[in-house]
Amino acid sequence: LELNNKIGSLFLEDSSLIPPKARKLAEFAIHGRLGALEMAAKLVDKAHESQTRGDMPSAIENYQQALTMLGNWGDFPGVDMIHTNLGVVYDQNEDYPSAIKEFKTALEINDKSGTLPFRAKILWWLGQSNLKAKNYS
Repeated sequence: LELNNKIGSLFLEDSSLIPPKARKLAEFAIHGRLGALEMAAKLVDKAHESQTRGDMPSAIENYQQALTMLGNWGDFPGVDMIHTNLGVVYDQNEDYPSAIKEFKTALEINDKSGTLPFRAKILWWLGQSNLKAKNYS
């Protein structure tokens, strides 16, 4: 384990060797956070199931727990999607201020590690929530 950590740390020192998204996964592995990542993924699955059933309080709780589980790894690939999904749930609950906050957070994260097509989706939802909240500025 110690040797693996040393090799992994050396590998991560030269960021040109691996792409940013793979680098984050390697950092998770080296710092023993893969368990947290797996648990967060399960929470997201539960949240999505709850959202599909219309159980919005449970969906919100599970999305929030997944984000808490990931802690300060906010720029890990997919975290922008979790914030977006949480924003959609808030939007569906007509809690537009919370939805807008989540969409803005998703955009900030997407700037660092996301994709342009997903950014367009976040912007669409942000626009919809702003219209529903009558925020025209």
